[in-house]
Amino acid sequence: MAELVTVKETADLEKILKELPIELRVKALRSAARAGGAVVRRAARKLAPVGDPSHNPDAKPLSKSIGMVVESYKQDTVAVAIVGPQRPAGAHGHLIEGGHDVVVSRGERKGQQPLSGKNKVPGKEFMAPAVDGTLSKQDAEIIKSLGKSLEQASSG
Repeated sequence: MAELVTVKETADLEKILKELPIELRVKALRSAARAGGAVVRRAARKLAPVGDPSHNPDAKPLSKSIGMVVESYKQDTVAVAIVGPQRPAGAHGHLIEGGHDVVVSRGERKGQQPLSGKNKVPGKEFMAPAVDGTLSKQDAEIIKSLGKSLEQASSG
């Protein structure tokens, strides 16, 4: 009969994860990162500004370019979800998020002071609020995913 695993604190979770065989630990951490990243991706897609379709009517909307990649680091003891606009459709996402200089043609900036008031398009943040506004939901999904992985490991 399978033993039920319960997690009361983050310290318990770390202890249990360290006891897992490396291949199960990596799988659990990557699944958890994917679950937390999915929360951010959904929020960012909702918050991404809609551009003027007349500029490029065939272009994919910025919101549809927001994707996720999960990477492992430190000999597979850390997993990270990297969420954001992906190339080529979302290559301009950082310009929308942080603002940019007004460019008239072929990289020539408008005016002598490229970062001053009228010569700068202000940013419309969507990634930062997506991360900051979903922290508790990210935590909940990560813990839920790790719990599910630990249950599977203990029953297998």
